[in-house]
Amino acid sequence: MPPDTTEPVSTQGLDVAIIGGGICGLVCAIALAQGDRPIRAEIFEAAPKFAEVGAGITFGHNSVQLLRKLGLLPVLLPYLGTSEDTHQRPFLFLSDGPTQECLYTMQCRENDEMIKMKHRPSFIEALVPLIDPRRVHFRKRCVSVDKLANNRRLVVHFADGTTHEADLVIGADGIHSACRGFVTGGDKDYVTFSRTVAYRALVPTDELVEAGLKIDLKKWPVAWDGEHRCHLLDFFQPDQRMTAILLQTNIVVYSTDYRVSLGSVKIEGPWVTKASQAEVMQILEKSGPDPKIIAAHLRESSKWHIHCLYPSLASFSREHVVLVGDAAHAMVPFMGAGAGQGIEDVYFLAKLLTHPAATPDKIEDILVTFNRFRAPRASAVKDRSFMVGNFLQGYDRDGKTLAECMDGQFEYLHYYDMDQDVKAAIELVYGSS
Repeated sequence: MPPDTTEPVSTQGLDVAIIGGGICGLVCAIALAQGDRPIRAEIFEAAPKFAEVGAGITFGHNSVQLLRKLGLLPVLLPYLGTSEDTHQRPFLFLSDGPTQECLYTMQCRENDEMIKMKHRPSFIEALVPLIDPRRVHFRKRCVSVDKLANNRRLVVHFADGTTHEADLVIGADGIHSACRGFVTGGDKDYVTFSRTVAYRALVPTDELVEAGLKIDLKKWPVAWDGEHRCHLLDFFQPDQRMTAILLQTNIVVYSTDYRVSLGSVKIEGPWVTKASQAEVMQILEKSGPDPKIIAAHLRESSKWHIHCLYPSLASFSREHVVLVGDAAHAMVPFMGAGAGQGIEDVYFLAKLLTHPAATPDKIEDILVTFNRFRAPRASAVKDRSFMVGNFLQGYDRDGKTLAECMDGQFEYLHYYDMDQDVKAAIELVYGSS
């Protein structure tokens, strides 16, 4: 599906600027361009080329369905590192003690789907051919957004001193969003260290098996539940585009410092650093045999200081500026839900903006409605992600088993009816058809 290279067409001459050329920004541009009344948005990216930083990325059943409806699954499948299969496997939650008994199994429905990518840049690489290069502007780091005097239009200010005017600004510029200042009025810095660090590494699966790892990683993704810590393993098939094939296991060890209150610690310096094997082994020293085998093979790992937005934003929009993805609701990763919530954001927004009856004077109604639906939904998922992380690390269970605490948490995430929200929103903005 190559980009449309015909003359740009926008709803009633609507000028839309997307700030940020990451996953949310690109999916948003694609969704807007294929709507009933297409919008050819301008994309402004701070980097000199399209690139996505970060660890692997997961899309659950809810967001996979939206990517399918946007026609993006055929484009993404070759980059998944699996055969052309998005089938979701049950997820095991084990005790990280000596017995490693199963505490909870997250079952899947027959048609459940999930996308896992080892590298976020693969997602970007898959989408770039669908973007009209004439609409992309690199080395444009947004520093602020202002309203023009005497009209509704906005001016985006960039670090190089240039500006751009638009009728609508979509802030897809991540957790460090410059657009967020306009929406919140710059009243505070919502970016907060979550108290959680994540140690990440990829290890050849055969090495773990030869060392005596008991769990069959080719059959089950696994999470070990421990005191103040949890650790995740998932098996990755080789990238089908690679000639050198190496089966790998994605390892993430989470450790949360519950001795300090959320928001009381500020991380000075880079959020991602190298971690020594001794540091990880110390965290897992009271764990059972399999986690210790894992620790022994983490010769090189990266240490990520996980940040989020706290407290949750009261609103994702103000006037003609709207936030999507991490700019609006950066969250902890314990449900693998952050990227998927961004997909929900842009799918919902594009459906309203490109409706057959859309006109520029509907922008404020659209954004008010976007906020009415998306802020409660994304904030609820964000809160659940915190809660699930606490459950997995032995906190906030109130005497319940892990299975009792986890029951129903992922159902709310994966089986939410986004099209029902879109239908209700369209009726509010445009009336019944």
